[in-house]
Amino acid sequence: MRDKYKDKKTKIIQTATVLFSEKGFHAASMQEIADASNVSKGTIYTYFSSKDDLLYSIIRYYIEHVVTKMGEAFEEDLTPKEKFSKLLRVLLNERYQYNEFFSMIHQEQIFSKKVKQIFIHLHEHSFNWLKLLLLEEFGEKVRPYIPEGYILFLSILRGYLRVKAYDEKIINNDQLAIHITERVYDLLHAMIDQQVSPILTEQFMHEIHDSFENTRNNDSLEKILKEMTLIVQSLSLSIRETKELLSSIDFLYAEFKKKDPQIFLIKGVLANFSQIKEIAPYRIQIEKFLGL
Repeated sequence: MRDKYKDKKTKIIQTATVLFSEKGFHAASMQEIADASNVSKGTIYTYFSSKDDLLYSIIRYYIEHVVTKMGEAFEEDLTPKEKFSKLLRVLLNERYQYNEFFSMIHQEQIFSKKVKQIFIHLHEHSFNWLKLLLLEEFGEKVRPYIPEGYILFLSILRGYLRVKAYDEKIINNDQLAIHITERVYDLLHAMIDQQVSPILTEQFMHEIHDSFENTRNNDSLEKILKEMTLIVQSLSLSIRETKELLSSIDFLYAEFKKKDPQIFLIKGVLANFSQIKEIAPYRIQIEKFLGL
């Protein structure tokens, strides 16, 4: 049963990828995707809550596939420099397979928080892999320059991807992977030799990821609080009780938006809902988010 579920869901994802690439995200309808997938429109909504959710699932499917392929390349018996080129070659080849799809995303400016979040995870994996390879190749002397090296690597890569967008055949992916690797290594050698003072730190790179992770958590918490508000408004409570509980939810909204929310205050406010069984599942979710 699970294999059938995965096969049907995967088929919808692959079909939608083609249609979105050809017609654009906004122009392609869910009915067209259903017809091309040989399923009913209702079946699609069994797996995906909306067209936006389907788009996000496509991107997540792509990212998970790329991360798996890069992980396999990382485990190959190669020198650190050869692995660097191999990881880059995998990234370029997989990007080529989805080139029209990602061109569509850029053209239609589809960059939601969820989309950004999934790409941040790819960057996190890439950064960690390259960090390990560079430390193995250069030793500890390269550590202060790894964030700079990664940013320079991304800048060079994006520049060549723009050229390839104009004419995909103008640069061979194998040659490009080796060329970019050589240029990144040249830059790192120069920074080490000249003892350049780096601008970025590894801590900063982690903070970027953490900020997106916190954004995702806050989005989920806001959704929970909205559900709690609707439940409170639907309950047969006195006017005073309703106002107090809604005020408690407003307090939680405000506290969650702070950089350093006061956990002990949140615990106290959540206690106000302890006797309301309809709220219990949501209270438990919040406690899990906060590690209470």
